[in-house]
Amino acid sequence: TLSAICYALALGALVLVGVHVDMAVPYWIGVALVGWIFAYQQGVARSKQVAVATKKFFRANMYVSPVLLSGTFFAVVVM
Repeated sequence: TLSAICYALALGALVLVGVHVDMAVPYWIGVALVGWIFAYQQGVARSKQVAVATKKFFRANMYVSPVLLSGTFFAVVVM
C-alpha cells in the first residue's frame, strides 16, 4: 500500500543519513525502534475495528519523534 511505501522511504532516508554522517550506535537503535513502530502501525491499520485501530495507531505515532530524538541526542552529544 501507499503508506507502507512512504514508511519504507522514510526509514530508508534515516538509514542513508545515518550512514552518510557515520552515526553512533544509539542512533541505529533509535532507527530500529522507529522501524518497529512503523511495522506495528501497518499491522494496526489493517484492523477491522476502526475506532480501536485509530487509537492504537496514533498512540504508537506519538513515540516516533521522541525515540528518534533520543537516539540522535545520545549518538551526537553523549557518544
